[in-house]
Amino acid sequence: MKTLLRFLLIAACCLLFTATASAQDIIVEASVDSNDVTTDQQVVLTMAMNAQPDSPPILPPLEGFQVVGQSSASQISIVNGVSTAYFAYRYTLQPIEVGEFRIDPVTVFIDGQQYASNDVVIAVRQGNNPLPDVAPAIVPPTELTGQDFYVEASVNKETPYLGEQVLYLFRFYQARELLGRRSYHSPDFVGFWSLQETQQTETLNNLSDRTYRITTLVSPLFPTLSGAREIAPAELRLPDGTRLLTENVNLTVKPLPEPKPEGFNGAVGTFTISAELDKTTVAINEAITWRVRVEGIGNIDTLPEPTWPVLEGWRIFENQSTVNTEFENGIVKGRRDYERVLIPSREGVTTLPALDYIFFNPETDQYEQSSTQPLELIVQGGVDTADIENSASESLLPEIRPIRATPNRLIRQPLRLLSNPLYWLLWLLPAAAVIADKVMRVKQQRSEDEIEKEQRQNAWRSASQAIKAARKEQGTRAEESAERILTSYLSDKFGEPFVGLSQSARTQQLRQHHVRESLIRWTNRVYDMVEGARYGYANDEINLLDEVEQLMSRFERGEQV
Repeated sequence: MKTLLRFLLIAACCLLFTATASAQDIIVEASVDSNDVTTDQQVVLTMAMNAQPDSPPILPPLEGFQVVGQSSASQISIVNGVSTAYFAYRYTLQPIEVGEFRIDPVTVFIDGQQYASNDVVIAVRQGNNPLPDVAPAIVPPTELTGQDFYVEASVNKETPYLGEQVLYLFRFYQARELLGRRSYHSPDFVGFWSLQETQQTETLNNLSDRTYRITTLVSPLFPTLSGAREIAPAELRLPDGTRLLTENVNLTVKPLPEPKPEGFNGAVGTFTISAELDKTTVAINEAITWRVRVEGIGNIDTLPEPTWPVLEGWRIFENQSTVNTEFENGIVKGRRDYERVLIPSREGVTTLPALDYIFFNPETDQYEQSSTQPLELIVQGGVDTADIENSASESLLPEIRPIRATPNRLIRQPLRLLSNPLYWLLWLLPAAAVIADKVMRVKQQRSEDEIEKEQRQNAWRSASQAIKAARKEQGTRAEESAERILTSYLSDKFGEPFVGLSQSARTQQLRQHHVRESLIRWTNRVYDMVEGARYGYANDEINLLDEVEQLMSRFERGEQV
């Protein structure tokens, strides 16, 4: 018994000594990857410790810097019975001022005890680029009262113009770490054109006496319907299955001012237009490429085309336009390139007229215009293609004549079998069958083409009659008639059903028929307007039946790739 008590006493002393030594050996250290940086660079602040903290470190107020990212790492190893641990928290800092700045000691709690790191001094010099804009301070929502997790949604503009860019902001406030993945489900954004691109930023803020990691997701939207709009709640699911929902976001979309100038096709933003030719001297019947570029800030994906002039004495062929869009620093910008292949039919000095591009600028509340420069080119006389072919054939005739006659001794007498008509008849039967099959296939194809052509013609005729009937009927909902007429027209025109398709399925089906992207976007926009009208978000300025009729007329003009 005495032996057991002695053993327990010795063990307790050892544990007390070990605990005291461990407490004395805890190290908390702060460091940066560089103490001398420019405003073009970022600094990584690392908080390292050899024991697991009770919670993430608490950063002091940072003068001259902004936290733009955060990560953590840990490592535990046992060698010869001795365990070592390493825990690190890394913060990416963006300089926002020039000067010498001191980061005060960072505090952390380990086993209930408070520890502080060393301080760090960083010198910031002016770089080549101007200082970045300081993000506005995040105002905590009144509902945030110290919860572990909280979500909210908002927009940067509550009264935008129709077609003006709006930023949808989703914020996740996180006061403690999560183990596992979280999933974000954005709203459907009914009545808006969504770019399907999102920017994500993270910051650390002391709110409601707690340190929150705030994750912000920014999505660009472009209103397609005017009037009062409501964005449904966004949802965030935590690893333990908890569902966090935001409140609805309400905004009022203003229609574009009246009167709209002549030539305005609906472009909203700020744009410039330019044009060039691949060459300035051509011959008759020689192709020349007219390249036109529209670039700027706005919804590049739905940007309307410039108004093209009528050119007498030219054959014009349209190439598919190309789009380049990017979402950077909360702004959607890019460019759209158009190409027209021109073939002149008469010689002389010609000037391609200037192109005007009219757009509405929400920043100035004004309709503005950008124009290209007129382009001058010289068309020289060319050589007729038929004359070239004839002269080439005549020059080749002497080359294909035999040098001398073939001697008779080289001509062999045919075999008797070859002189039998039945032999040749048997050989001709397979060839005759192939020819007959080919003829039947050609006739069948021509018949199918005629049927398809007749169906396309009947599609337009039937749809036009349906629109006239819908306009005469009283008490019929315009959105139901417009959707039914447009769906029936597309089904008849392309010979496959378009009923009940989602936007992505409809887009894929139209692309299979080589429909232009601008026409696909218009089609989807009409269906969006129908959907909005069905739920009471009708735009009084737009007549759905007129919109469907204009859309179908574009289809009938053969606007396909």
